[in-house]
Amino acid sequence: MSGKKKHNFYRPEIQDLLIAAFAVVVLLLNLRMVGKCYNPFVFNDEAGYWTHAYTMAGYDWRGMSSTLAWYSYGYSFMLVPLIKLIHDPVTLYRAALVLNAVFVTLTYLMFVYILRFLFPKLKKAEAGFAAAAAALYTSYQHNSGIAFSETALLLVTTLAVFVLVRVMKRPTYLNLACFGAVCAYLFMIHNRTIGIGASAVLVVILCVFFKKTDLRHAAVFLGVFLAGMVADHIIHHQLEIYLWVSGKAGGGNDSGSIMTKIKVSVSSVDGLKKLLSIMASQAFSAFAGTFCIALFALWAIFRRLLGTLTECIKAVKKKKKRQFSRLVDEKLFVLLFIFCAFIATWLISSVFMTEFQRVDHIIYNRYYDITVGLLIMTGICFMLEADKKDFMFVLAMPVIMLAGASRAAILMNGVATHIFSRVCAPAVSWYYDKYGENFYAYAVFAAAVFGIILLAELCIKKKNIGLCAVSVIIAGMFTSFMPAARVDIFNNQRAYKGDREMFQRIRETEGAEFYVTPDTGAFISFVQYMIPDKKISFVYNPDELGENAYIIADKKEIVNMRDREVADSSDRHIVYRNVIKAEHDQVEIPLSYMNLFNPSCYIADEDVIQSDPNSNYLCFGPYLELDEGEYTFSLDMDMESNMSSAEPIGFVEVRSDSGTNVLDHADITDSIINSSGKAEIEIKADVEEQVSDIEIVVFLYSPDSVKAQLNSIKVNTEED
Repeated sequence: MSGKKKHNFYRPEIQDLLIAAFAVVVLLLNLRMVGKCYNPFVFNDEAGYWTHAYTMAGYDWRGMSSTLAWYSYGYSFMLVPLIKLIHDPVTLYRAALVLNAVFVTLTYLMFVYILRFLFPKLKKAEAGFAAAAAALYTSYQHNSGIAFSETALLLVTTLAVFVLVRVMKRPTYLNLACFGAVCAYLFMIHNRTIGIGASAVLVVILCVFFKKTDLRHAAVFLGVFLAGMVADHIIHHQLEIYLWVSGKAGGGNDSGSIMTKIKVSVSSVDGLKKLLSIMASQAFSAFAGTFCIALFALWAIFRRLLGTLTECIKAVKKKKKRQFSRLVDEKLFVLLFIFCAFIATWLISSVFMTEFQRVDHIIYNRYYDITVGLLIMTGICFMLEADKKDFMFVLAMPVIMLAGASRAAILMNGVATHIFSRVCAPAVSWYYDKYGENFYAYAVFAAAVFGIILLAELCIKKKNIGLCAVSVIIAGMFTSFMPAARVDIFNNQRAYKGDREMFQRIRETEGAEFYVTPDTGAFISFVQYMIPDKKISFVYNPDELGENAYIIADKKEIVNMRDREVADSSDRHIVYRNVIKAEHDQVEIPLSYMNLFNPSCYIADEDVIQSDPNSNYLCFGPYLELDEGEYTFSLDMDMESNMSSAEPIGFVEVRSDSGTNVLDHADITDSIINSSGKAEIEIKADVEEQVSDIEIVVFLYSPDSVKAQLNSIKVNTEED
């Protein structure tokens, strides 16, 4: 015999190839946004994560960090290697989105593994179909297009369930230690996952109680978990000391603030009622976004847990201790963890929205969606096992959904601003576009879809074809909802196109120091990201800065900053060199800063605004900030009128206080139009104290009978 040993290499089966194909589809669908995104949202969320990441990479972002609330740093760890490898901000942001797509793909593969454990009769291909439907959930595809922690939370939450399955199969010291480490790291990614950590502790305690593991193994889990929590406290404290001048971050995103909010919410009857209403509304949103599949999954899990508990109580009464430990199947511990994790994240999400202001706060589902994918795939599989009791619950589901819609509709009476941010509720963005604030329509549509797919799955049971078909339908619907969900992402990227290009032009300016005026607010985070190797700070007194200072100001400050040289500009902001101009009593306002009802009426090549025959307003805005003083606004216009009446053609006004205070008014009449069609109009504004919303309005009474073109707006000031 030959002394050589033959190696048996694993040969993938057709089902393995199908799983791989699904993984590629999930990856590609989540990569669709990469080429369309260039920079972070101007949100504190992304700024917080990037600030931690750049700090860990050795950069100094302390000029803007004190303006932020606390955001955990666990996701930032994942960004540090990208920062070290990639120096172009646009390429870096896209790399972060590629990382998100990889995270969702890994989540899909873990979904398949978890499903095979929970439903052993499922074949790999069947599990692959159900897992793909869950991985392509609208929220997950949406969140992969933004570099914030939600996709990392999805990955690590799923990893916690994956490791728990490993614990149930082999309760070794290593597996228990890994479970503790993953739960601790999940807390580092976002402190609001404290409820998932508590769920993990509960499950391990029950494992000991039901003799699925012993005290020593449980002690390893608890020791590693507590060590991770201590490490989080130390890192958290050190980052606060370094990044915040006061040594303490605000914002209420840490675990202490979470417990405080819970106590406040349950400390009074009114507070508790409000919390329960928010919980009902947010659950309704998640259930509508999943076509009631998540609701059915919760029912199926609850029913099995309750049935097992009943059997255990009977065993205790009969004093059958040996039977007692055998009654609880290992799968139930995984289902219990999923159930408790959802309840905990749902509760904490609701607690943070009790002081709601917008529509999306009421139907918020961005954060606790991290556990919804697990419910989607288990719900699809539980539908195959539906019996009479399940059908009774299905009949009650429309009532439950309508009750949630009713709570949401009642809470709408307390909404201060009727704004819907798709970033906070991506799963129901399609519903909002179609039905607006008619939440009852959400409920009816979701319940109807569930009834159809349940019927389809039960009618085509042969070889579980119904399960595969339903999974494809659900995945397709989730994906078809994506255009509605991603509107805010596209709008944000378009809105900052000019700013992005401006910073690409100026960021390499040799010896430049960059500052931002306070009125730009959260925009400082965008500036810091686009110029990461410079420390960006607010400037309160430009006279104290040197000539190498560049000051970034909002376009509304163009008049107040008229004494500085303009280095560059965009459609939203202006970069000034800190050099005083010789003459600065006049400034011309770029007409691109004005607001139009029909944007096509602005001719960019000529910087002019032409009238629209369907709109009375030629233009309005740009809501200037003016210091105390006297100002003269000179408008140069071309006019062509078919009106023979001596009545005014239109008027020009200077307004403030949201348009309620008219500082000056001038009629546009034939008498001010010369033979060549030119009209020079002057209006004045005597500003007695600083204002921040000066508006210039050009109005035409009969736009279909008048052709007007605004050529320029100049502002002259009188020096004190």
